[in-house]
Amino acid sequence: AAQRTMVEAVGMASPDQVHARKDRTDFDARRESARALLDAGRRIATEKGAGPRNAEVMKRIEAMIVEADRLAGANKLPEARNVLDQAYGAARAAVQGMRGGETLVRSLNFANKEEEFHYEIDRNETHRMLITLLLQDRRSGSVDTMVERALEASAKLRKQADEQAQRREFDAGVKSLEDSTRELQ
Repeated sequence: AAQRTMVEAVGMASPDQVHARKDRTDFDARRESARALLDAGRRIATEKGAGPRNAEVMKRIEAMIVEADRLAGANKLPEARNVLDQAYGAARAAVQGMRGGETLVRSLNFANKEEEFHYEIDRNETHRMLITLLLQDRRSGSVDTMVERALEASAKLRKQADEQAQRREFDAGVKSLEDSTRELQ
């Protein structure tokens, strides 16, 4: 009887209701991941005695999560998810940056070079977004010049990587993306 009631209830749910629940579940999972990264970032910053710059980054990431929650509360899940994805990417990049030269052993196994290429694109985009986030209201003449040079060099390498990928030269494309990301770092 209970099983029949459940089947009937699922049958009565509209596709929009099912999608809304999935969107909410996806949002909640990403929020939990972003919060975990933010907490890890705070722990690492404390452990390393990271300065006010890292504290400011953590505050901005926290504000992004709060904004995502506000949007989700207003039933604007696509916009909320977009903000949350940015917070997640920024937190991930901040944690990586604070770890600096430390080696954390984590094996990445890709099915092929194309899959690795797409992973490197994500890393590259995350670093570009973090630059924007970090320098949002701290631009000055000398910083602008330095940042613009790095962004231009990164963009050239990224374009080269995209062209290599179009020719299915994923080995070379991965190398170009890694070089592009290094410019951003």
